[in-house]
Amino acid sequence: MKSTVPSAERLRAASGENLLRIWRNAAEILVNQSRPADHQPAHETQTQIELEWSRRCADGVWPDLWLPWPRTVSSPAVGGGIYQKPVPDDGMLKAMGYHVGQTKPVREPLRRLILQRIVDGALPPVETPDYVGQWGEPGSSDRLAKLARTLANLAFNEERRGRSAEGAYGQRKADLNFLYDQYYVGKFDFVWPLLGDEVATPASPYRHT
Repeated sequence: MKSTVPSAERLRAASGENLLRIWRNAAEILVNQSRPADHQPAHETQTQIELEWSRRCADGVWPDLWLPWPRTVSSPAVGGGIYQKPVPDDGMLKAMGYHVGQTKPVREPLRRLILQRIVDGALPPVETPDYVGQWGEPGSSDRLAKLARTLANLAFNEERRGRSAEGAYGQRKADLNFLYDQYYVGKFDFVWPLLGDEVATPASPYRHT
């Protein structure tokens, strides 16, 4: 049965979690080459959801619709007690369904689609208005830089924890290269993040090698 586009009324009444679920389902349809007839409805669904996200972010009157994602984790401190340490800045990536590694693997076409929408589209109200504001406007230097640095920081943490063998590090590195080629080259001049096993060259000081 052909997919249908949810009505504006349904999307307006949906919870933040349900909007994300519908958006992610549409993304999976868009990369499913066996369902070409559903691609246009899925694209329209994502567009309508992103409009609703923009409305909610601009309005800001429903704090219960902001999706809570923990910014710190608690661990036992030396000598007793609890201390707070920052966790990798992956709240937006998690919300949008981006994941690497062997646990809950996300295929490359879907990862790339998610990354493209993070760069070009409206973002969901994740965490707080200030957090969403850090991502800048769609298609902007701020948006791309935030995404690239987030991916690089996560890759660095995975490599440090010895998780590169699981494929997570290599997948993030490949996704960074994709963003570099697709969005950065010839358009922006902020310093592109290099990972630990990469070397800058005089001709391309920020490029992965």
